[in-house]
Amino acid sequence: MISLIFKVYTLKKFYTFLGSFFVLIGIIGLFLPIFPTVPFLFLALYFYGKGSKKHYYWLMKNKYFSKYILDYKRGKKIPLFPKILFIIAFGLSLAITSTFFVDNQILRVILFIIGILVIIYIIRFNKGGKF
Repeated sequence: MISLIFKVYTLKKFYTFLGSFFVLIGIIGLFLPIFPTVPFLFLALYFYGKGSKKHYYWLMKNKYFSKYILDYKRGKKIPLFPKILFIIAFGLSLAITSTFFVDNQILRVILFIIGILVIIYIIRFNKGGKF
């Protein structure tokens, strides 16, 4: 009986750790245009839901993250101005990365293709309803 309680307690701690890990990756995604934020926050919510209700409610009520989560869940459109800002920042970061940090021509082509696909996704995301 005690070993079962210990396993459940350890598993909850592990889920809470995973939730915190994905929150950290989501925070990184706020500053790096190549990393998505919202999917990592949803992963964090999932693991917090299994590990710690306190952390789950903290994330849902967090003044920085709750807007992203709730807007995405409600299917809200991304306004045009943030889309344009994202595309410019993303394009600049890809151009700088591929110019100064990537020597391999094949990797540059792969980065270019990924960049085009991400930009198409952002442009089409919630345009006139659901994607």
